[in-house]
Amino acid sequence: MANIDCCPHCGHPYHQSRSTTDPLSLINDHGFISDLARFAEGIVSQQDVKKKYRLEESEWDTLGDNDELVRAVDAEKVRRIRNGSSARERAQLKFIAAPDVLGNILADNSASPRHRIEASRELRAVASVAQRPRRQKTDSKSRSTWVPTK
Repeated sequence: MANIDCCPHCGHPYHQSRSTTDPLSLINDHGFISDLARFAEGIVSQQDVKKKYRLEESEWDTLGDNDELVRAVDAEKVRRIRNGSSARERAQLKFIAAPDVLGNILADNSASPRHRIEASRELRAVASVAQRPRRQKTDSKSRSTWVPTK
């Protein structure tokens, strides 16, 4: 088996160096188009895209000259806006700061007790997100309903 160079963080293999002289190889790679759209939206950096796809500076500079590639990226940006992917990913990036902000409110003795209590509740909710068990789908015949007793 060949030795494949992999990302040390996620284990996915790096893409082979691509040449922009073959625009069809770039346009047909949905992951590449999606990553360029994410770059245009400010979700990933230029360095991240260049590293992932092993693009040289000269290759990166010529990407904008390919009209078909630009149209594909623009269409992907519209698709991501319409299906909510763009907003969801940007919100996730903003949410990363929420625990720090909530922690600061909780630790601030000059904050009102109500705000500190609300901050502690939100922190608890954030901390328990990963620990919640996933609900399994069931068919309508096996569902039970809760009936209060008198």
